[in-house]
Amino acid sequence: MTALAALCIGACARGNRTPAADALANALADARRDGTLVLVHFAAPDTPAGAAVLAEVLGDPGLRARLERGARLVELDAASDPLLFEAAFADGGRLGTCVLDETGEPMAAIPGAASGAELVGLLERCRSAALGWRASRADDLARARLLTELGLWHRAQALLEALLAAPAGRGRGGVGGEREAAARERLARCLVRRGEIAAGRRAVEDWRRRWPGRAHAGLDLTEGLALLGDREPRAALAALERAGLRGVDPPERDAWLLALGTARHQARAGDGLAQLEQLLERYPHSPWRRAARRQIEHVLSPPGPHDHGLPR
Repeated sequence: MTALAALCIGACARGNRTPAADALANALADARRDGTLVLVHFAAPDTPAGAAVLAEVLGDPGLRARLERGARLVELDAASDPLLFEAAFADGGRLGTCVLDETGEPMAAIPGAASGAELVGLLERCRSAALGWRASRADDLARARLLTELGLWHRAQALLEALLAAPAGRGRGGVGGEREAAARERLARCLVRRGEIAAGRRAVEDWRRRWPGRAHAGLDLTEGLALLGDREPRAALAALERAGLRGVDPPERDAWLLALGTARHQARAGDGLAQLEQLLERYPHSPWRRAARRQIEHVLSPPGPHDHGLPR
């Protein structure tokens, strides 16, 4: 069990017991016995968004039953377990939903309000990753890779930075050679996804200096995302098209389709709708579906004249 998981479980097992703490402790006990997952919804019932989620989403008996078929469901207020909230979301706030493994370690999360379909998708992604998740417990690089695929960028980044800072051969699984290349590529993605665009671009450049001339579709995707963040859509489109030619890993193809469709629209190289619609058609549980729908709305109903940083 990781130190983080121990903290999460310990928060339930000591101090003043509350019904919410008891519910989480019991759910984790059931999950350890049955090998299932725990879906924790931080309800914030005194906020409008929190009340809406409770009433419209988790108050739907059919949806609730569907979620409970794949996990134990617990409702908490963030104030009742701030350590767990911070571990899952890396920031303040009080509203969100996360999935824990049977040890209490966060696997994936959706900050803020979520639709029923998004909650089902969150749970399905974690269930699909469960075997790999258990196998990765002794290997921080493998665990970090899964965390990037599940979208817990802050936790993946912490694992990767510790792994890369350790002396060669130390740390869970060690790092060096091919493993170092993989770790540094994942770290670049984490930086970009967390909004640290300049640091992410430096990490991409550093990777290319260390392994000159080497092709890597994942690094091309990271570079394309960073260039989109820096409002350089034509350069982003070139990087994303390279990624497609080199073959994006299946767990990342939905993210690539979103970025490629967005870049094509912004670079005036088409509207990008084919890629966005392909994402919605092929990936029913993708975490990028909401962003794809927003981009489709933007393309079909643009907010007046805009140039996405390109000269007119």
